[in-house]
Amino acid sequence: MGETILQVANLQKQYEQREIIKDLSFSIEKGEIFALIGESGCGKTTTLRCIAGLEQVTGGEVRFQGETIIGPWDKLIAGHEDIKVVSQTYDLFMYHSVWENIKHPLRTYTREYQEYRIRELLRLCRLEGLEDKKPENLSGGERQRVAFACALADDPALLVMDEPFSNLDIPIKSRLRREVRRIVKETNTTVLFVSHDTQDALAIADKVGVMKDGELIQIASPLAIYETPQNPYVATFFPHANILTGKQLTFWGIVRPEEENFVIRPEHIRIVESEATRAEIIDIEYTGAQDVLEVRVEEGCHVYMYAQVHQYEIGDTVHLLLQEEYLHAFSEENRNICMV
Repeated sequence: MGETILQVANLQKQYEQREIIKDLSFSIEKGEIFALIGESGCGKTTTLRCIAGLEQVTGGEVRFQGETIIGPWDKLIAGHEDIKVVSQTYDLFMYHSVWENIKHPLRTYTREYQEYRIRELLRLCRLEGLEDKKPENLSGGERQRVAFACALADDPALLVMDEPFSNLDIPIKSRLRREVRRIVKETNTTVLFVSHDTQDALAIADKVGVMKDGELIQIASPLAIYETPQNPYVATFFPHANILTGKQLTFWGIVRPEEENFVIRPEHIRIVESEATRAEIIDIEYTGAQDVLEVRVEEGCHVYMYAQVHQYEIGDTVHLLLQEEYLHAFSEENRNICMV
C-alpha cells in the first residue's frame, strides 16, 4: 500500500432537492491515475468539482493530504493551491504564446527558475519548437499538451482533469493518452480524471470507478472492471458485452443455474470447424481491424463476437464455441442492476 493522498468519505451533493452525488467514498494513492467513468449526467464532473473545492458539498468530507477541503462558501478564492484543474476548454490565453501561457502559473518564482521550469515542461510535453506559437495556431492535441504543461508548472500534488480527451479526434486521442500516462508517471503526479469513454480509462488508469445516478457502482483495476464486472450495468458500459442467463447457456451445452446471469466478452466466443453450437450471422459491423458479428443462437439469444474482416456474410451459418472458463457470474444482489 502506498501513501493515500486523497480520501472521499460519504460525499453528498444536492441541487434544490435533487441528489447529484449519493454517499460517494473512495481513496487515491500518491502517483496513482484514477479514472471516474459514467454516462453524461451521472454526477462525475460535480464530484470532480467538489474534490477540487470548486463546489460546496452537502454532506460527507473530502480530505486531501490529511486536510479537509473547504468549499467556496468558506473561502475567498475557491479551490486549493496544490490541486490543479484541466478543463475541457483548456483555459489558455489565446493571444499569448505557449511560453507565456506556461510562464503564467510561475509568475511568482525567480526568472532563473521560470526559464528552467518552462524548458523542462516544453521537453516533457513535447512542445519544443512551439514555444512562440499562440494556442489559436495549434492543433487540438498540442493545445491539450500546453494546458497540461500549465497545470504541471508549479508541481501540483493532485491534477484533476474533466473529460481531457473529449474534444480530440481518435488518432490524436490515442497518442495523447499515451503521452499523458508517460508524463504523469515520469513526474509521479497523482491524477483524477472523469470521462464517459471507457477506452480512456482502460488505456491509462491504474484504478477505475464506474458511476451511475450519483453512486459508485464498482471500483477496481481496468482489468477487473472489464473481465469481472460487478453487475450488468458495468458489463454493458463496455461495447458488445454478452449478458446470458443460465437457461440460455443450455443452448451451448453448458449447465448453470437457470436464474443466474452471466457476462462473456465477444473475444471469448469463437467460430470452430467442429459440430459445436449452430448459429446464424444476422449483422456485421466492419471496424477496420476486425468485424463485429451479431449472431443468433436461438430465438431471443443473440451474441456478439469478433472475426477477421470480410470472412463472413450476413445469413451465413457458423458453429460457435463459448469458452466457459471466461464466463463471469453476477451475484444475486447485483444481477438486476441493468443499463437504463
